[in-house]
Amino acid sequence: MIDLYYAPTPNTWKASIMLEECGLPYRVIPVDIMEGDQKKPEFLAINPNGRIPAIVDHDAPDGPQPVFESGAILIYLAEKPGASSRPRVPRARRRWAGSCGRWAAWARWPGRRIISAVTPRPATITRRIAS
Repeated sequence: MIDLYYAPTPNTWKASIMLEECGLPYRVIPVDIMEGDQKKPEFLAINPNGRIPAIVDHDAPDGPQPVFESGAILIYLAEKPGASSRPRVPRARRRWAGSCGRWAAWARWPGRRIISAVTPRPATITRRIAS
């Protein structure tokens, strides 16, 4: 089971979308950033930066594994054994991993926001990238 420390922000949405796409079991633990929950000692033990999102993978081989920063979370989940969207054929796997890496890097590029990550858009509308 994975704990997702959640507040309704774009970076946390990326992590929750990835968990859904991978078909991994998780539970949401709300973090009230307006009250400063992310700066409390129990959260700082998971993420010393005091920022969301963060996850704790309780099924990791060496015991509970905290992961923070949305780019690191995306890569960690993409590589996690048991992710249902992960191809099993080595050649397809390499293409898939390369694609995940490119999207993770794109999502983390400074100043870039993913607009409407959940809502599909018609092909005739071009996407705008805010910089």
